[in-house]
Amino acid sequence: MDLYQRKQGKWKLYYRQAEAIKFFPLRDEDAEDLLSKYTTAVLTEQDYSCDQALREEIAQSLDNDGAISILTDARHGFRKNSKDTNVVCIGNATHKVIREEHVTRTDDQCAQRHEILGTRRLYEFFDSNIPSIGGPVTVHLHAHDRNASINKFIRDERPDTTNQNDTWHAAKAAEKEISKVAKGPKKNHRCSWHEEVTDKVHSISFGDDSYKMRTALAICDWNENVDRHNTSVYETLSGEEKKTLVRRTYAYRHKIWCRKLEVRMGTTYRVRRCFCSSEQHEVKYYCTFCNEHVGKECLLPHLLSSPKTENGHNILEIRDKITGAVHRRSCEKHLSKTTTAYCDTCRCSICHECKAQEHRDHEIFLISELLKKNIYGIKESYSFLSKKAKLWENKSNELQQKIQFFENNYNKVRQQIKRFAKELHEVVDQWKNEKFCQAEKEKNNTFNHIKQQLSFIQDNVNKIRKRMKEKKNLLRNLDALHNPELLPSENFDDLTSSIDIPPLGIEMNLSTSKLDVDMICQYADITLSTPSFVLNESNIVKVDSKHLEDKIILDIACSSHCETAYVSVEGTKKISEINTNGNVVENFLTKCSPRYTAPCSDGVTYVNPEKKSVFVNTSKSPNKAQKFICKDDKVEGVWYPRGIASKANNELIVCYKSWTERRGKVCVVNDLGKDVESFEYDDNNEPLYRDPRYITENKPNGDICVTDTIRKILIAVESSGKYKYSYSKSYDDLKFNPQNICADSEGRLLLLDVDHQTSIIHVLSADGQFLRFVMSNHFRSVTAMSIDTKDRLWIANRENDKTKIKLINQLK
Repeated sequence: MDLYQRKQGKWKLYYRQAEAIKFFPLRDEDAEDLLSKYTTAVLTEQDYSCDQALREEIAQSLDNDGAISILTDARHGFRKNSKDTNVVCIGNATHKVIREEHVTRTDDQCAQRHEILGTRRLYEFFDSNIPSIGGPVTVHLHAHDRNASINKFIRDERPDTTNQNDTWHAAKAAEKEISKVAKGPKKNHRCSWHEEVTDKVHSISFGDDSYKMRTALAICDWNENVDRHNTSVYETLSGEEKKTLVRRTYAYRHKIWCRKLEVRMGTTYRVRRCFCSSEQHEVKYYCTFCNEHVGKECLLPHLLSSPKTENGHNILEIRDKITGAVHRRSCEKHLSKTTTAYCDTCRCSICHECKAQEHRDHEIFLISELLKKNIYGIKESYSFLSKKAKLWENKSNELQQKIQFFENNYNKVRQQIKRFAKELHEVVDQWKNEKFCQAEKEKNNTFNHIKQQLSFIQDNVNKIRKRMKEKKNLLRNLDALHNPELLPSENFDDLTSSIDIPPLGIEMNLSTSKLDVDMICQYADITLSTPSFVLNESNIVKVDSKHLEDKIILDIACSSHCETAYVSVEGTKKISEINTNGNVVENFLTKCSPRYTAPCSDGVTYVNPEKKSVFVNTSKSPNKAQKFICKDDKVEGVWYPRGIASKANNELIVCYKSWTERRGKVCVVNDLGKDVESFEYDDNNEPLYRDPRYITENKPNGDICVTDTIRKILIAVESSGKYKYSYSKSYDDLKFNPQNICADSEGRLLLLDVDHQTSIIHVLSADGQFLRFVMSNHFRSVTAMSIDTKDRLWIANRENDKTKIKLINQLK
């Protein structure tokens, strides 16, 4: 504020009075300091008043989920060419100012853009994380003075906000159209019937700082006195009713003055006597309802103590004591009252009057009681979280130690890899030299044999040539020709001996395919931790099953209550129950050749697709097969059963295939042989299966997993039949051909992938994520697979026309 501005208005009057009474006036710097501190206090009170108004507006907009409705307008410094603009935002419910934005030519030289710039700032404020609200504020409806820029802004950038024009400005356009029709006399042709309104410019006697302060004072006064109640209503001479309003209050002036004193006195307010002590010391809080100072360490004890008034407690920081702010919300019905209780019947906060009136017979809790309950609950939660945090910190420390251990052993692992590679090179070099020597030896032996044969052939050629010469001489001997009895007898036996010519081609089958290389490298795995399903060759046990070597095993199903497995053999009408030693425990005679088997509670069930039925043999009657499930073709169509498995609740899940409909389904069957559920289609009403072949239940999570041999995919659905995931990952460039599927006790899936080259087991997590492949020379042609209750994998492998059953004791 310069000297000219200070010499105007009240300052000018002050200087005149000081001069008249011979009083030494304030110096310019003192006046500047006084005005600066007072301005700071006024602006702070303005922020607090607007913040309170915003919270009240949100509280009265709960029916609209807290979204508020606002009205905005702009006040320009000069009407036609404003030097600055104030964009004021008023709440529709409370009619109080909730935000004011000041835009000057420093922000934008074009005065016509000041209002839209201020509006953008308003929305930036509402979208920000407002500390007093704890988040952003949603604007449901925005009314303004038909500003085209604001209309476009809300339409394009705020589509969720309803754009409206206030009634006066909305009718202004209609007034212009009406004036064209409602013309006056002819002399007023093309003239308006009313006096033209023109802008008038008035000089002001204060600068920008004073203007900001006066604007803030106007906002504080408006928010305190808007929508005042009336004390009485009287009728005027004209018959109109008028209200006698409550007198205006100026509490904001006292708050501003206290704020100014607080700024001036600094920290002198901090030394007080705490409510729990008779000594004076530094305090941080003040309870406005109890009129007591509260120390930093005494906040919770004061909140847990009995309040002196029925309003409870209201704790403020000592610097906000003078504001008289109340943290609690106002009553929805009595806006001037503070909520003191909570009605559990109506689920709302109420004041004393509501408590004594409409909520009189409801279940009511005092806010102070709820506060104590919440504090104790927070303390318990804090204690629980502290224990959890300590546990997680211990786990974190353990992981840090493991990380340190891995880092310390990293170099050792590198040395092991180098040593293994060196040894592998030595072995490969040794193998190379041996093969070179073997090839050289074979070459020398073959060449020596060939040389012997060549020498023998050369001798025979010489003999033949000698005899040919003799025969030629006989043809010239006339005496021999005239006396045939003198011709010598011929013997060619020495010339007809066989000649053994060895094969000259040298062949050696060497393969460097990825499959064969992986089969070699799996014996050289070096890991920093213990991975799941690392196949250890030492854990593979051969089951003595010589009585099954000449048979082809179609399916294996491990018993759910003992260490045995049910084995179905091709071309036989029986199912053999064998133990881990390969001994036959029981033979179940069947009516037909079983293709798929599954254990049940008291025996074994099996499927024969040709019979279109599911049979069961009990342990009490192993030689008597009973038909358990048989579909009625006339009612349900022709469905051929396929894979079968038992659930944890002893129900059966059966795969079905329909050749006519070219799709499949899965049915859940109870102990009476009746279908309980059927899974056929996905969420898009498309068939889930084409040819469901093998099935299992992942018992830890209840998923039903099925392999489809036509779609070449594994499909998993939840226990309710809702599609969950599918899996079709192939190994390298081999074709994916899923067959058997089983799950262990921890929910991991073992999927058999059979190719014409080899058999690979895919290990998947409970949610279908790939973990690793399992390969071994012990199972290159698997025909059946199952897993028992101890997570041991039973495998039937057929190679060289021999079938062998192998047991993998540990896959973890």
